[in-house]
Amino acid sequence: MLHCFQGDAVRVDGIPMSERIGARLQADRATLLTNDGGPAEFLLLQGEPIGAPVFQLGPFVMNSPEELREAVTDYRRTEFGGWPWSRRDPVHARSEGRFALHADGKVEHRALRAAN
Repeated sequence: MLHCFQGDAVRVDGIPMSERIGARLQADRATLLTNDGGPAEFLLLQGEPIGAPVFQLGPFVMNSPEELREAVTDYRRTEFGGWPWSRRDPVHARSEGRFALHADGKVEHRALRAAN
């Protein structure tokens, strides 16, 4: 599936495609994508059908209404491990640079590259 989320003059194999429209492509053949307008952005997804029902609520996707209710209940109860910051909108100081905060509390800083 090719999803267009920005663009107004895009064609997929000659067929006009606009924002919020998806096109089912054939993985085993070439597809001609043309753009006669401004910037365009796409999301290309590929996968095999799972052959199961799909139920979605916000970011939660499950195979049954019961699983969906259980996922939402689990999230409300645990927030999937909690939120380790005191605010809902944490902003780290620019002086921190790039870093990772691991589940065990270890902080890992990315080494800075020397300028060429």
